[in-house]
Amino acid sequence: MKRIHLERTLPAPPERVWELIVDPDQYREWTAAFSPGSEFVGSWETGAKIRFVAADASGVESGMLSEIAESRWPESISIRHIGLLAEGVEDYDSPMARAWTPAYENYRLTPTPEGGCVFELDQDVPEDAVEEFTVSWEKA
Repeated sequence: MKRIHLERTLPAPPERVWELIVDPDQYREWTAAFSPGSEFVGSWETGAKIRFVAADASGVESGMLSEIAESRWPESISIRHIGLLAEGVEDYDSPMARAWTPAYENYRLTPTPEGGCVFELDQDVPEDAVEEFTVSWEKA
């Protein structure tokens, strides 16, 4: 696993950026950079199970099986990825699942004096996915 880091100053306060992250409609919009049609199923509260999925043309879902390790509104969210959903089947043990888990995806929102915030991302990804995810995060 490699950890990628992204940091951007945004013109919106942390509370607004938080809502853009967790609002279902906004989530679909910004995650289209990774996979069009992406959505989440679950809650963003500490300890909650959550699925990050997209359906193929026949409606079969694939994605990540995760849990919210920590949620501190409006400061930070830590997501722990624990498995994959592959063609509708939960997978915690295959070589592919083990390559992607356990992994963390962490968001930090720090207010700026100008009323905006600094958005920081740290995400663990397999080494062969670093470039792809870095490019996707830049678009998202």
